[in-house]
Amino acid sequence: MSDRKFFILFGIIVGIGLLLSIVHVIYLAQAYPNASIIQFIAREWWIWKEK
Repeated sequence: MSDRKFFILFGIIVGIGLLLSIVHVIYLAQAYPNASIIQFIAREWWIWKEK
């Protein structure tokens, strides 16, 4: 694989990851308007630990 193809593929993968992260944060802001991100993470961690 050439360097150019590698950097294009790497950029696409990083771009998709960033896009998913941004969409997730927007969803969190709409789903939990009165909660901070720290509270949300703590709540999710607690639910995950109980399973």
